[in-house]
This record gives sequence, C-alpha cells and structure tokens, in this order.
Amino acid sequence: MPVSGNNPKLTPLPEELRPLLEEVVRKRNRELAALVLSGEFGRLNAKDYAEIRLSLGKELSETGLGEDDEPNKRGHEIESLIDWIGARIRWVESKASKQEISR
Repeated sequence: MPVSGNNPKLTPLPEELRPLLEEVVRKRNRELAALVLSGEFGRLNAKDYAEIRLSLGKELSETGLGEDDEPNKRGHEIESLIDWIGARIRWVESKASKQEISR
C-alpha cells in the first residue's frame, strides 16, 4: 500500500471498488454513510476508518469466502478495501502525531 516511512502517501479510492465500499457502509455504518457516499474521506478520523475496516472484515467473513474458506472475487475486493482503509488509518495517525510533535 502507498504508505512509506515518515511521509505516508495516499491513493484515491479505486473507482471499481467504490460501489462495494458504499454498499458495505450503507449496510453496516449508517452514521458514516453520508461522508463515504459524498467522497469526503478527509473528514473521517482514525476511529471512523477503524469502524469501517471492522465492518469490511465482517463482510469478508460473511460474503467474501468460498466453501474452502479462501477469498472469492468479492473477498479479494474487500481485502483491497481493507488495505486501502489501513493506509488511511496510518496516514491519519501520522498526521496527528506530527501535529503533536509541532506543539
């Protein structure tokens, strides 16, 4: 994922994954749905992202695994979203850490 060292870099949400993220958030995180649906990811904090990541994990276990417990196509897409969210969490935490250091 595009986070490295002390200078995390964010990538935009891949457009092909947007509908899946929106579906899961509408289903499991109604309170955050408006921000996600509007694309206002900059307004989410680390806790918000962690809640979304937890919801994606639940969705993965319920709908993203085949009979052999290996990820199916949907599961691979959910895993990509979990990685993307993880990078956002690291970025938000890094930004907060830098703000504390500069005080």
